[in-house]
Amino acid sequence: MLVNNLVKIFLTLFPILVKSDPDYVSPRTELPYNSTVTDCRAVGRARYQHSCVLAPMTTSGPYFIPEPLRRVNIRENEIGSRMDLIIGVTNSRSCRPVSGADVYIWHANSFGNYSGFNDLAGVQWANDGNSIPQLTSRWLRGVQRTTQTGQVRFISIVPGWYRGRSLHIHIEIRMGNNLVYVGQLFFTEEFGELLEQVSHIIR
Repeated sequence: MLVNNLVKIFLTLFPILVKSDPDYVSPRTELPYNSTVTDCRAVGRARYQHSCVLAPMTTSGPYFIPEPLRRVNIRENEIGSRMDLIIGVTNSRSCRPVSGADVYIWHANSFGNYSGFNDLAGVQWANDGNSIPQLTSRWLRGVQRTTQTGQVRFISIVPGWYRGRSLHIHIEIRMGNNLVYVGQLFFTEEFGELLEQVSHIIR
């Protein structure tokens, strides 16, 4: 078991293009990855400087549940290393924060399991393309609306590993009824190895 308050992570995401933007493209459109980072100081918005630009789209996977669980603390009774996750949503071209966006996150627990589901093999799909939950559990899921500074905050645990995948957190961003981004936040392999070393020390 890992001690809470062990890990604090700050991640910033900046791919948002809403439909009022002339450069808007549907999130279902596959685009080449563009790693260009805008210098926010050049437009007088250094406080919103970002260090990366996300790829346009990544699969949401089979475990998304479109329920408005508006809460900061999504841990419930799950055990693991506490993770304070701050996500900033900013237009990557103008460096303006995007307020009023709903940021959904969900991820596996320490054992690599997702709430609401027994296993991947048994997933059934609804007509809207979302999977149908099998269980009533909803731990490690939540949604927050971005503030005027474009930020949301979640209290969670570091996600667990399961076969075939690196450590990751799923994310969807919606503006009203429009889905504008689907992606995953990946942890480096070195991070997982370091966390494993620390867990052995404190057991």
